[in-house]
Amino acid sequence: MFRKFPYWGWLGVSVILWCINVLHLSGHRQDMLPEKMAHAVNKDLQSREEAFDGFIKDTALLQKLFAGSVAKNEMQKVESFPFYVYGYNADTLKFWNNNAVIGNNNDTVQHILSIKKNQKGIFIRKYIHLWGKEGLVVLFPLLVAYPLENDYLHTHFLASDNIPAGTKVNAAPSGSPNEYKLEMKGGVAVGYLLFNPSEIDKWVPDTLLIVMLLLATLASICWLQLMAIHLSRGKPAVTAFLIIAAVIGVIRLLLYVFGIPFHLDTLTIFSPTLYASSTYLSSLGDLFINIVLALWLVTFLVRHTPYRSYFNNVKTTAARYLSFVILVVLLLAYTAFFIKIISSLVLDSSISFDVTHFYAINIYTLFGLLAIISITAISCTATYLFNIQFRALVSGRWVRYLLIGIICASLI
Repeated sequence: MFRKFPYWGWLGVSVILWCINVLHLSGHRQDMLPEKMAHAVNKDLQSREEAFDGFIKDTALLQKLFAGSVAKNEMQKVESFPFYVYGYNADTLKFWNNNAVIGNNNDTVQHILSIKKNQKGIFIRKYIHLWGKEGLVVLFPLLVAYPLENDYLHTHFLASDNIPAGTKVNAAPSGSPNEYKLEMKGGVAVGYLLFNPSEIDKWVPDTLLIVMLLLATLASICWLQLMAIHLSRGKPAVTAFLIIAAVIGVIRLLLYVFGIPFHLDTLTIFSPTLYASSTYLSSLGDLFINIVLALWLVTFLVRHTPYRSYFNNVKTTAARYLSFVILVVLLLAYTAFFIKIISSLVLDSSISFDVTHFYAINIYTLFGLLAIISITAISCTATYLFNIQFRALVSGRWVRYLLIGIICASLI
């Protein structure tokens, strides 16, 4: 298919991949809506209640728990329940499956179903009378809180990490449009979730989306390159190069005007706190985009244009020497630009390039080194192209070196 219909083949693959990415992003954006998050909390709460209903029907297990004769494997099963249960005989605690939170047996008749808040989190508290003086206090966890947080332990809602930890759980409605009913099975309202829209973060792209975006981008580049070659057939070879350059210019302009799509700006690599040297290089991610586009342009120039014969039509000696001087000035300007980019990547970033200490190396160190290697590779190719033009314009080696030395001395 790709040999017989290369344009349609790569176009089809590109469209399919971009559609998959859009659908993937759209689905996760829907999950970030307050109504979807409220639905997730209700669904999670009701699933925990269903698990409790299965437990409460196991009368034999309950009697063993109150008698203290439960087997080890049975106790492990109880400890794995997605709720916290405490068995009381009057005011005496007979068994429990979690000692991180205590389900007190206070005012159980007056508060059969209520919201319990403490330093451990937020729970829905339910009291079940069994027989005689025996009863159960059940805590269905909504939010788990940690007084001391780190990268591994952080306050969060169990239903979804997308839900802001600052979302309030109230017993009575406040009338806010950002409030949603908290329901258990049968539509029983037990409280209200109050969201603060300013606390709802953008969805951070996952690994799957990033990989699919890279594949879609590569497929699109292949199609655009084939189309540029196809459209330039029968025309000067530089036409395809100009088409590619125009496409690259439009792509970069759109990214500057409308910003990075697919919520990629939420990634650290696109954060100015990691790297930023100017408006046009406001993040390491922007630098990588520029590197990829520049690499595409240089590769196309070398492979699909007659770079060895650019100046064959320049016949007069004056025109050749003038072109030579202009190219040397451009090479010096590019060299200064290359030095500025490399130095800014080291000086204007929080990336650690201290490779002598292993603990200082992280993923962004590798990205930074990859950027330096890629820029150096592009620069070597550009220098090679300039040298080819110098040799075509001025045949004498020592004359070339002398002219380059004079121009450099006069400009530096």
